[in-house]
Amino acid sequence: GGHSWIGLAVGGQSACGIASDSTAWCWGINTYGQIGDGTLGTDRSAPVAVTSGIKFASLSLSSTHSCGVSTSGRLWCWGRNADRELGADSTGSQYKVPVPVATADSTGFLAVAAGGLHTCARGVSVTYCWGSNKYGQAGNRTISATDDSLPTPMDSTLGLLSLAADSASTVALATGNKAYWWGTRGSALSAPASADRSLFPKAVANFTFTTFATGAGVSCGIYTRNYVFCWGSSTDPNFPAVDTPAGVPAP
Repeated sequence: GGHSWIGLAVGGQSACGIASDSTAWCWGINTYGQIGDGTLGTDRSAPVAVTSGIKFASLSLSSTHSCGVSTSGRLWCWGRNADRELGADSTGSQYKVPVPVATADSTGFLAVAAGGLHTCARGVSVTYCWGSNKYGQAGNRTISATDDSLPTPMDSTLGLLSLAADSASTVALATGNKAYWWGTRGSALSAPASADRSLFPKAVANFTFTTFATGAGVSCGIYTRNYVFCWGSSTDPNFPAVDTPAGVPAP
């Protein structure tokens, strides 16, 4: 599209980039308004500007909604809101343009992770989650059938540094590059095995990682010795331990 890009985020059905002037541009499926250009259901095969003119420092996408941290540290989300994953304290089922996340800590955010049904974000000293908590993905030691439209502080004093999320779980790196996860891992969401669920941050074995990413029930990280290790649902034959990473063979 003729832009110079300084950031990129990819979701299940769309993608967004941050241009050199910090504006956001998105493309792909737009069923829920997750492109953010003010349209609904109009798919885009090339980048279009996110309507708002907000300057973004980082972005995160799920299959159905998008979120970003502005250069001033404020949180914004757009797209599907059926599970209140936008955190806008509203009953609207979707939003076609960015809406501010309803939190008193309005300019102190450093990172955001958009999951399939929930969202988590890291502030200066507190990590918040909102949206669905049917599988414990809010990390506050509870499971709730009622979606939370307002950011709720997590039950954690770990000093989380970075976040990633999938449909029903959240993964984070904490001080010392230790990985933690909470929520439910894997496909059997309605009746997960006890080993596949944690209602608070649970350590991932005895590994430290320089970076990591998470997908549908499986997460992978780069071990400090430059090896890739993955872990996930106990129902996944490739990575059968939810919190014990297995090495990935060299390609």
